[in-house]
Amino acid sequence: MTQTIKPGEGLNALKINDGLYSVLDRFKHEQLNLMYSSKDYLNTPIRLQIKNWGMTLLFQKDKLTLIEIQSFSCGINYSYNNINLNSLGSGITLKVIYNKVFGPTYPGKFINNYYILSYPGVSFKFDLSAIQSNKGFDPSLAYLLNSDKDVVCGEIFIFNSNSFDEFLHSMKTGSAAATPASSELSSITEVSQTCDPSFKVSANIKLGVIRLSFRNKEFLVTIGKTTQQEVLNFLGPPDDYFNKFDSRLLIHSNFFKRISTSHTSNKILKFHNYFKFGVDFLYDLNGNGVLSKVILHNGNIVESSSFSHWNKCNYEIYLGNDSSDTNPFDSYDMRIGCSHYFDQIPADFFAGGSKTPILLNRSESELINLDVIPINESNDWGQSKLYCFDHCIWEVLSNDCVSCVTIY
Repeated sequence: MTQTIKPGEGLNALKINDGLYSVLDRFKHEQLNLMYSSKDYLNTPIRLQIKNWGMTLLFQKDKLTLIEIQSFSCGINYSYNNINLNSLGSGITLKVIYNKVFGPTYPGKFINNYYILSYPGVSFKFDLSAIQSNKGFDPSLAYLLNSDKDVVCGEIFIFNSNSFDEFLHSMKTGSAAATPASSELSSITEVSQTCDPSFKVSANIKLGVIRLSFRNKEFLVTIGKTTQQEVLNFLGPPDDYFNKFDSRLLIHSNFFKRISTSHTSNKILKFHNYFKFGVDFLYDLNGNGVLSKVILHNGNIVESSSFSHWNKCNYEIYLGNDSSDTNPFDSYDMRIGCSHYFDQIPADFFAGGSKTPILLNRSESELINLDVIPINESNDWGQSKLYCFDHCIWEVLSNDCVSCVTIY
């Protein structure tokens, strides 16, 4: 397999700014290892190690910002400008990179036992430990280029900046205070989330009106009125669907205040799962197939049972106190987005309920269609708390992240 290095852009199989969800889906059959902060998950980078590819990826706010190629013995050939770097007789060495492949345009930098040769969008890390003990060793580029023993590249970094220093500076000042070699991930400041840019949900929880924005078109749906066929006409077929015959789902009595039809103790309900958008629609099939609930997923939270199954939904939720039927999404209305911790949500959203939660284990729940994977009982993956209020239910994980919001 050959991967072409494209400075500032990525590789054939990976592009800078790719979303975490799409990368996980692309490499779901590979050996993966995730490193993340359990204390400040939303504001901390995620590192994804693809073991059998010999590389580690750095994500900031679910967006790929750095590709680290750490091994050249995993059966992957790396090429640049039609030159196969792996096939070079002496390996990927400083003299070859500097004199034959990329050129001597940009100077490098000595950091401890390493020499970092940086070009726009790509950098090479050379280990100097093999020659530092040489008599007359001089930490200068001239010495390295004229030394009898060449130094071999140990890592390649691909990023979207003019230099590696500029990339690190942007992390420290605008995103993160962690370097690629850091074992501890540091807090980063708020930046925009990366959800599917073609899809957005705006929900007025008081009115039960939801605006779907898809491919520059908009469609209003109303809980208790809009039919599944109308949603299908707008969004197309779901990624998956299933029926439920379970009276335990009838925990939201407000729904029945919005429709005139009577209901029985056992309902026939249909779920439509749009995994790529991070949203589910629940329809009541006992009547005219009208919309009963909408579930908005925060699917990129590692400790959530929906992680990597649902994408992160690009949503904003309006309180509804300053909106009206004619203008359900007033710009002056209080609203929140998909990047808030639960304790950051204003108290106005919690009217008509109690902040005493109901404990839920998603690995045992039938509320959504999950492939149950055996987990270590010592961790709390899939365990969450439900906070029930008028018109919505918040599912919150132990790290205070909102796993999903159910609007009914």
